[in-house]
Amino acid sequence: MTGDFTAPKVLSLDFDDTLLDGRGMEESISRTCDFIAGEISGLSSSEVLEANGKAFSDYWPTIEARWTLGLIDSASVGREIWRRTLSACGCTDELILEAALKADERFDRDVNVLFDDVEALIDFAVHHELRLALVTNGPSDLQRWKLRSVGLEDRFAALAISGELGVAKPDPRIFKKILEELDALPRDVWHIGDSLSNDVAGARAAGLVSVWLNRLGRIPRGGDAIPDIEVVSLSQLVENLIPLYT
Repeated sequence: MTGDFTAPKVLSLDFDDTLLDGRGMEESISRTCDFIAGEISGLSSSEVLEANGKAFSDYWPTIEARWTLGLIDSASVGREIWRRTLSACGCTDELILEAALKADERFDRDVNVLFDDVEALIDFAVHHELRLALVTNGPSDLQRWKLRSVGLEDRFAALAISGELGVAKPDPRIFKKILEELDALPRDVWHIGDSLSNDVAGARAAGLVSVWLNRLGRIPRGGDAIPDIEVVSLSQLVENLIPLYT
């Protein structure tokens, strides 16, 4: 870590792909496709998977912005994608759709896991009396369900979910919601996230210290927001924080 930084009083965290490891989502979708293929005679899992991919790519761009701002809930989006998937496979049976949705939720719960380095960061924050905040884009129903499923819903002093506020990262207003709720100064808050466009750009616009969590070793492109700090893991972030509290 380079630069002259003072110890933060608040750690603001992104959720998806920062705390929550989303790499299991493909497995969840594949298992649901396997389930559907088992319910419909003569249909293969690969055919269902192909239909699901097309259903998602056709539908998602039309509703992504509304989904992010909470104008359409996640359950409705999931239902429509699986309805389109089944329809493309020649199935309009509502009972199979309901069974597929229940299977999808069950498989999603199985793959909802935190990255291995999350608890160490939370433990550090507790030990040093750092308050934690969460700033996440997504609909209320999905984000709160995921928080509950990994046991994090009660770990934050403040939550800012775009679907509940009607404003999303990188808009600085969603970060200012956290500042107001915690009565914190921007310079005392570090925001950590994996997205240069949403987390780094938004945090910088709100005056927070921006920390880019670059787990995948991505190379920034010209025009990308420049983070104040870059780390490859939350463990490295803890290592950077320790000297500020000694």
